[in-house]
Amino acid sequence: LSQERGIKDEDPRTVSELEEYKNEIDLYLNNYLLEWSDPGNSENIFIRDGVILDDIASVGSLSKIMSEELFKYFNKTMIVNNELINKRKLSGPMIKARKEIIDELLLSDRLKPYLGYKELSTNYTFVRSSLGLNGILVENEICILDKNIDTKRLANVYHIMNEIDNFIKRSKNEEVDFYEIIDTLKSEPYGLRDGYITVLIAAALRNYKDYIFIKLKGKDQEISGELFEYINKNPKYYSLIIDN
Repeated sequence: LSQERGIKDEDPRTVSELEEYKNEIDLYLNNYLLEWSDPGNSENIFIRDGVILDDIASVGSLSKIMSEELFKYFNKTMIVNNELINKRKLSGPMIKARKEIIDELLLSDRLKPYLGYKELSTNYTFVRSSLGLNGILVENEICILDKNIDTKRLANVYHIMNEIDNFIKRSKNEEVDFYEIIDTLKSEPYGLRDGYITVLIAAALRNYKDYIFIKLKGKDQEISGELFEYINKNPKYYSLIIDN
């Protein structure tokens, strides 16, 4: 509700109060979940398939079991070993990195290895964990993975990137909403996080970069990393057309 432009313009005080209330709820839920998931809390009992688990003695052992459960439903997810981006909401520095990475993917004439970022920099680790280690960016090219690849990790990446590419190909014949692909990637069997989804989409769009048209309620938008931040926040408002 606080994102609606009309409300922002007509009653900014109400929007401010709504955002403050949302922050309070977020803080409460975070604290509750931390307490609920603490194996050190003697009041917590962990149950799996109706059986009480007596061997949960650490956060690590709990995390292992939860991962096993999640993989039952999200068995085509992508491994991203970077907790700074493997989340729904990024910090300010990581948002800045995401915008710069998307600019590089869609606006540069030629790509460089790891997009030219200095090793161990924020942008480098973002690119490495999302694109590099998952076989999407190899040297200076965005690669199309083979569907018969023999590792589970890269096989999952193939399915994810194929899903995105099919979405892009449909946009050659009709205007398609970004919400559709983002919702698909966040749902079973993928379960991807908002932190890096738009980077994957931008990587897939690289091969179409000269033919991309993104519209906001029918109006063409300038392609940029900043635009993809708006898409990330309100994907229902934005649509894609490939005109080649």
